[in-house]
Amino acid sequence: MKGQIGIQFIAAVSIVMVFFVVFYVGLLTQEIPNAAGRDQENLHDLGERIKKEISLAHEMEDGYERTIILPDKINSRTYNISRQNGYTIISDEYRDFSIVTTPYTGNFKIGTNTITKNGGVSVE
Repeated sequence: MKGQIGIQFIAAVSIVMVFFVVFYVGLLTQEIPNAAGRDQENLHDLGERIKKEISLAHEMEDGYERTIILPDKINSRTYNISRQNGYTIISDEYRDFSIVTTPYTGNFKIGTNTITKNGGVSVE
């Protein structure tokens, strides 16, 4: 009798463990695409912020100056900002996001950037 109760207990615990493992794997498979989506969205948001700052500078009078700070990391990942053929490209180790901006000179960098307008928009 005691042996049968022990076997039933082990069987019940095993079934519960299998249920939790399946449930946990299901949660993980949902979280991975969500995290990738958040990363893409955060790159997009940073790109849109840069685009708006450049557009704002173009609308202002000569003598305009504004300092913005770009984060060191996005979602704990390092990223790069570069320019190619009129596009500003923000990339991390998995993806690139490019935006078309109005013309400017200089390059954005991670950290403090100063946007000025004196005849044209420049970034330092």
